[in-house]
Amino acid sequence: MKNFYPLCWALLAGAILWLDYLSGFAVVLAVLLFFPVALAAWFNGRRWALVLAVGAPLVDLGFYFMWATPVTANEAAITALIRIGTFSCFALLIDLVRRQKAEIGVLQGILPTCAWCKRIRDADDQWQSMEAYISARSAAELGHGICPECAQKHFPKSVQ
Repeated sequence: MKNFYPLCWALLAGAILWLDYLSGFAVVLAVLLFFPVALAAWFNGRRWALVLAVGAPLVDLGFYFMWATPVTANEAAITALIRIGTFSCFALLIDLVRRQKAEIGVLQGILPTCAWCKRIRDADDQWQSMEAYISARSAAELGHGICPECAQKHFPKSVQ
């Protein structure tokens, strides 16, 4: 289903561009292109969002040649470059927020932990070792060692 989304965003951008073309030079609907760019960035990542952020203003620039407009070609090109820059920055920001949200949501909230064995109860009421629970829900890799206090307490003859 995720592979179907870019087509949806492209169709939405196409519909907005078509309405922009039909409305003529006086009404600027290109600002609505923020929506397909944002949706592409959120659901498909920066690549598809940048494709829309660059492609849609270039198509909109092509309208300049179809309308009788009071602006010069240089002004229309500068407007297209500003839109490309703005949409691209917007796409990158949305993608950054999406990736940070995914990282932040990995481990949060109160973890029900056994006071004696330190195992953690998961959503299915199953008790797992702390190492297994954290490894399954984060990118952290756990290693084992022994702190100086436990080494002295459990292996007093080895630590001198």
